[in-house]
Amino acid sequence: MSRTEQDFLGQREIADDIYYGVQTIRGKENFHITGIPMNQEPYFVKALGYVKKAAAPTATSARSMRKLRTRSSRAATASSPAT
Repeated sequence: MSRTEQDFLGQREIADDIYYGVQTIRGKENFHITGIPMNQEPYFVKALGYVKKAAAPTATSARSMRKLRTRSSRAATASSPAT
């Protein structure tokens, strides 16, 4: 069995036993830099997880700041006198 996923390059069939998506498959096919599969580099995979874990709060904080800035801007616009 397989499933169909789509990205900006089009649709792609992905086997049901694969737990990642179409963009990861395209990356694996197009970027054979070292020839060493990632599953043979457990420390790299673990380090990548640490980086993603560290970046998540920053991304969340940035989204919160954008929302606050948007709300402040709307409030200022709504409260300003019409000219």
